[in-house]
Amino acid sequence: MNLSIKYFLTLTLILSVVGSAVMSVKVAPTIQKDVKNITETVLEVYPQDLVINVEDGKIKLNREEPVIIKFPQSKEKTSETNASLGLDSNTELENLVVLDPKGTIEDLDKYNTLILINETNILARNASGQIDVQPLKDLPNGEFTREKLEESMRRLGEYANALPLILFLIGVGGSLVINSVTKFLVFFAMALALKAATMVYEINLPYLKLLQIIIHTFTAPFIMDTVLSVFNLKFPLPYWQFMLGLLIAGFVLVRIGGDYKAQPGLKKVEK
Repeated sequence: MNLSIKYFLTLTLILSVVGSAVMSVKVAPTIQKDVKNITETVLEVYPQDLVINVEDGKIKLNREEPVIIKFPQSKEKTSETNASLGLDSNTELENLVVLDPKGTIEDLDKYNTLILINETNILARNASGQIDVQPLKDLPNGEFTREKLEESMRRLGEYANALPLILFLIGVGGSLVINSVTKFLVFFAMALALKAATMVYEINLPYLKLLQIIIHTFTAPFIMDTVLSVFNLKFPLPYWQFMLGLLIAGFVLVRIGGDYKAQPGLKKVEK
């Protein structure tokens, strides 16, 4: 039984590595492109001399209010920014951010802006068109300058460069844990179902032997599922993995059942 468990864990690890590697290769470039678009846009539109002071959950500006930060002038750049932010590519907002300490939620439309920062809150349109409100009270006291923004964008770019490895490690760890736990629970239940069948047909196989059969017969469905995921395909039948595994296990049980039928114990098959 220990060998069967080691076999299952090894198989799960291999499939998790393959699936996570494919996922990171597919997903990471898109996210990296979005991060690059956002960082370039922010650095392009943020005024060189703007200083934002946060004190006791309120903002103060070093310039005449309101401060309006427009979307990039290029239509192509604006479209890329909208896509990176999850907005419709046809969204025709004039301004990216408006800082108006006296602004209200109604001023989002007045300024035709994506984000409005007033004295105490950040008001932002989300992808569904609703308004999200984030209080400034949780922000630490301090001064935000162009230099700090550039440093933050540089660090964000470094994180984006490491994204493939980060996604891969998260994918392997998460997939290994989830698959090991959930599938073992399913295996236990299926082995109980097989045990009930063996009792009906008077096949004398112990529960642990049936559990071994379940573990090994699920090799094919697991590999098939990983291959389908790699090619971004879906099997049209729900729960097909478990049904196929149970079908194979039932076939194996029929083939070997006669050797154990009506025996007082496991029959030792001589070579």
